Amino acid sequence: MVRINAALYAISCLVLSAASSPIKRDVSQIKADITKVSQQTVDLDNAITAFTGNLNDALAINTKSQTLTSTVKAATSDVQNADDFSEDDGKAIGTAIDALVPQIESSLTHLVQKKSTFPSFAISTVQSDLQALSDSNTDFSNALASKVPDDEKDAATAFQSQIEDAFKNAIAQYAS
Repeated sequence: MVRINAALYAISCLVLSAASSPIKRDVSQIKADITKVSQQTVDLDNAITAFTGNLNDALAINTKSQTLTSTVKAATSDVQNADDFSEDDGKAIGTAIDALVPQIESSLTHLVQKKSTFPSFAISTVQSDLQALSDSNTDFSNALASKVPDDEKDAATAFQSQIEDAFKNAIAQYAS
């Protein structure tokens, strides 16, 4: 009986210590996250581009925006739980982000172009989605910038500024 209790205690301690320790994420997970963000950004952009004012399509854009926000938040968590990036990893992630930035800018440009197509009652929802996406992207950019090697920090800051400027412009357009 004592052996069983001791074994259960040891197993319980192992389970609890594993549960309380954040799982370290590796660079391959972060690259997969960026790929997923990229795919969802393209999917959202395609929905925006095809939008003609149909309410169901507006709801689909809203859903895709919320899904993308959740994905970016999950990616942020993975970055925060990763070790600092090596030189090679920092460059690889920088290359992936470099490909993502134009996709984000494109979707925001298309969203601004479609503003007049949205019903007036949906504008506040678009603004809310834009703000949520902007906030999640800022958190993601900050997390990435905190992990890159020092010689990659300028590039990370440039990406951050480019994305933030695109969001600020889109948010301003929907606020007016």
